[in-house]
Amino acid sequence: MDIPWNNLAQFMAIMLETYGFEVKRGVADIPTAFIGEFGKEKPVIAILGEFDALPGFSQKAVPYKEPLIEHANGHGCGHNLLGAGSLAAAVGVA
Repeated sequence: MDIPWNNLAQFMAIMLETYGFEVKRGVADIPTAFIGEFGKEKPVIAILGEFDALPGFSQKAVPYKEPLIEHANGHGCGHNLLGAGSLAAAVGVA
């Protein structure tokens, strides 16, 4: 599988498809927004995942300021973890 490590939304959508989800991409005309559906019966369970990034927060994993890419976006408040956690929860519930 060709994994798009540089595009988290695409990676997560591919992972859902790998686990049997039907994925609709580009939801609300947002290129990184997607919906994954699994099954057709009830109950219906919805799980929200987000992975927003903040401008200027690109940062290497060091305890001092050192951007991966100068002035690029990055994560500053843990929302990137919500996307991964929600993906795992969705696969687990399915």
